[in-house]
Amino acid sequence: MNPIESELYSDSFLDENIKYNFSNYHLKEDPSAIFLTGSTGFLGIHLLAELLTCSKASIYCLVRGADADAGRRRIVEKMQQSRLWKDNYYQRIIPVIGDLEQDMLGLSEEQFRGLAEQVDVIYHNGAFVNSLYPYSRLRASNVAGTREILRLSGLYNTKPVHYISTLSVFSGNNFQTNQTVFLEEDFPRCPTKNSGYVQTKWVSEQMVQNAQNRGLPASIYRIGRIFGNSQSRLMANYSSDSFCIFLKACVLAKKFPSNRDKIYLTPVDFVSRSVAFISRHPDLYGKVFHIYNSRPTLWLNIFDVIQSLGYPMESILRYDWNKEVISIASTLEQTNPVECMQLSLAAASLTGAPDAKIRIDDRHASAALSRGGISCPLVDNDFLRRHIYYLQENQFLPAPSRCPSSSNVVAYWRWIASHGR
Repeated sequence: MNPIESELYSDSFLDENIKYNFSNYHLKEDPSAIFLTGSTGFLGIHLLAELLTCSKASIYCLVRGADADAGRRRIVEKMQQSRLWKDNYYQRIIPVIGDLEQDMLGLSEEQFRGLAEQVDVIYHNGAFVNSLYPYSRLRASNVAGTREILRLSGLYNTKPVHYISTLSVFSGNNFQTNQTVFLEEDFPRCPTKNSGYVQTKWVSEQMVQNAQNRGLPASIYRIGRIFGNSQSRLMANYSSDSFCIFLKACVLAKKFPSNRDKIYLTPVDFVSRSVAFISRHPDLYGKVFHIYNSRPTLWLNIFDVIQSLGYPMESILRYDWNKEVISIASTLEQTNPVECMQLSLAAASLTGAPDAKIRIDDRHASAALSRGGISCPLVDNDFLRRHIYYLQENQFLPAPSRCPSSSNVVAYWRWIASHGR
């Protein structure tokens, strides 16, 4: 066992004092109090809105801030930016000022125990997402944070935990096997060759499964690559989303890598609705669910749409594309460090998602979602066009060369109309 593998396995063990008391376990199908982490992230803010919509519960949200008022303002602003806000949500959102990186989530012992006594169920969605940082940098928030969540779930009444993971745990050295289909009950190999972020998710899954073995009613949701909202077309996370950054790199380079044929893009509203629906059925506790769009989008379709919007684009090999993007990034290091960092990130942005050559099984999730008539919206050319327009409008993508300036109002809107907006 190499040092990295040894560290990951060592971190996956649960403290012996984390136990679950079933004499006080009373399952509530309609919880009155929910604890949610990661509520201000792109998925988290949609999951918060979904939980507020499908339940009458108060939602305790772990959030950073100077005080409760600042924490609540931050959550409200995020919901407003994503067009998810309703005034009647205000009284049901209870900010919990804390930090996943700290012992007891940054709470005092009294606050930690009070929270454990108050809530009925936990949704652990929070994580520090960064594909460039090493495991050591992400360990405190993503691994130690999960351990504190599992500790919280065992205090007083045992509370079900719904853990949000990623399908990226199947990437990297898992592809060195001859396995072509990954089932929901499969557990991925130790990801010694993956990013630090994926390693933290793998360790956290191990901890959740260890807690399950001690009797915790916990579920794991492995999420595919999230891209956009099928209803609002909003992508509030575009400046940090790896796929959006990748698209920007292609636009700036006027080239895209040719050696892929398909990609799986999953609307965030489908993910949040799926997690909220499955988690409300106690008979499904204890399983792993793959939540993703099983209908892949053709790689060429994406770039046909981009070209149709006025961006010149040519296909080159992935190796040559990486060199081109890195070269562009180096010229921006002094003049535009943010864009330089984005382009550097883009060079590694395609790793970690399900590859078209393998198949991700989702029979548990599909069977569960069929109860509610829930299916993934179609990610077609219209979906792609609407979201790329959004990136244009927010000046994340430069204006296309063939698109008239928006200052020339008549010409601009004629161009927009001619491109089927």
